[in-house]
Amino acid sequence: MKKWFSKRTLSLNLCLGAVLSMFCFQLHAKENVGKECKDLQSFLSTSSFKIDCNPHFHHYNSKAIKKYYNKSDAIRNGLKMATFNLLYPGNTRNRYKDYKILAKMMNKWDIIGAQELVPSQGEEFHHNQMLMTSRASSAKLIREHYKIPGFLIILNELRKFDPSWALLVSSKAEAAKEKYSKELGGFFYRASAVKPIDNHFCEDNYDNEDGPSLGCLADFTKATIGKEANSIFSRRPFIASFKSGNFDFTALTSHVVYTSPTDPKVRERIVKKAFGIKNYKDLGKGVTTETYARFAEIKITFQFMEYLWSYYDEEDIILLGDFNVESKNPFWKKIQDEFQGSDVLNSAPTTLTDQKYKFLRGKEIITNGVSRNYDHIVLNRGYTKECSGEAKAFNFLEDNDIGLAIKKKYIVRSSKKRGSTYPINASNEKRMNTLIQKYKKTLYNKLTIKRNKVVKDTKDIKRFVSGYKKRVFQSQKKDRSYYHLYKEIISDHLPVYMSCDTSGSDDD
Repeated sequence: MKKWFSKRTLSLNLCLGAVLSMFCFQLHAKENVGKECKDLQSFLSTSSFKIDCNPHFHHYNSKAIKKYYNKSDAIRNGLKMATFNLLYPGNTRNRYKDYKILAKMMNKWDIIGAQELVPSQGEEFHHNQMLMTSRASSAKLIREHYKIPGFLIILNELRKFDPSWALLVSSKAEAAKEKYSKELGGFFYRASAVKPIDNHFCEDNYDNEDGPSLGCLADFTKATIGKEANSIFSRRPFIASFKSGNFDFTALTSHVVYTSPTDPKVRERIVKKAFGIKNYKDLGKGVTTETYARFAEIKITFQFMEYLWSYYDEEDIILLGDFNVESKNPFWKKIQDEFQGSDVLNSAPTTLTDQKYKFLRGKEIITNGVSRNYDHIVLNRGYTKECSGEAKAFNFLEDNDIGLAIKKKYIVRSSKKRGSTYPINASNEKRMNTLIQKYKKTLYNKLTIKRNKVVKDTKDIKRFVSGYKKRVFQSQKKDRSYYHLYKEIISDHLPVYMSCDTSGSDDD
């Protein structure tokens, strides 16, 4: 057994058993996230941009607080808070994001609970490791051709608007199954307006090697909720505490499972663990084969929030996330008592649809590009009086600033339909081709290492360029994919936001 643990490559080969598969999957996912942080730290950390790779959180631009935080300004300006599912920035399936427009939108707020952040994976991770280890590599090659994760691209773009932007993110990526993308939760924050502070739960429950305890994953155990429930979560919430002016609060960012398991035994185990019964049908209206696992995670998270409130006397606890459950679902009322006085904010649609029209009871209805109401902010209005108690969805499809920027750059279809399509006129086709050629040029400028030689990274360029044209531009021409480009360049979710007063005396 000593040899098994001493040889990393051998341990990878041994991670094949059914019992060990999930453990090994999570183990090496965490190793990759930590390795990437250390790599980035080695060539990006400077006196003005520091990266901290803590065992339980990673902190990018960690010194921004000392340089930029100003309590007087924070009190005067208040705090703008948001939650945003960013749809796998940097992932190969989402390679067409417009990070400049995305950052311009995010710069409207001061702190953003982010979901679906991902570390480098697959070919990107392999490429990066070749750069870091090959004899043919160099410091210049690493700086110019390392494929940094999407969340860091976002942060870099945010810092062009305000150099105080920083990111606190989980050090461990999690997913329901090995075939799914491993996700991180995190908080982008404007350090001139808000700063992370030690979180008492993280300090008490995780060994931070005498360092700060700024963030960690929630831990659902007998000590916190009276039972072990980590096993029913696809992705555990990431928790951190912050202070802005006189307002301090604890925030959790959560991406609740979407696909509820269909295996009867797994279903029974989840329902029993969360609700103490065997059959989800006994839970009542609103719980279905699609939603039972979602509500199981939400209920356990509420119980954890209640534990934080009662054990640490922290009244200002705010849950930000993509819940995959609409606020109108009647079962919310049955679990809200798990976190006393909780309110689920935002009833407006937040997920995007490709289609221009949908059919409801035989009638054709214009979608305006939005569909489900899945993204919310949860808090206790009675305790967290500093915040407005109202949250709104930011519709970047229609906004006069961000929406207009997207339209000017990317919308090439005609407003009038010709037959079954919306044609692209000569002027717009020229603009489209200019963008395609610009994208193509960035691909041909990339280098990689193969067989210890520096070579052009030309793999799949034709496919990537073809995908860019098809998914961003040609998709606009059909009613069934009329709004698809917004998913490609921004996200398939709208952000949800609220404002908080930071000038009063804190009540906890």
